[in-house]
Amino acid sequence: MCAGKTFLLNRIIDALRRRHGGGFSMCVAVTAATGIAATHIGGELLTAPSCMCPMTEGVRILDTDSLD
Repeated sequence: MCAGKTFLLNRIIDALRRRHGGGFSMCVAVTAATGIAATHIGGELLTAPSCMCPMTEGVRILDTDSLD
């Protein structure tokens, strides 16, 4: 069984896509610290983390047990 970082992130991203459906891009930001890593997970390069608005209302901790 594969257990690499990219494999794991892709599994989590796929589960979140299923959970949020068409609203995925409004609920989840798929980002990475390097361009290569971003391409491997189908995300975007996170170049300015300070530009992301802090969001506290409605934020939930990811329950990894319910991703299957």
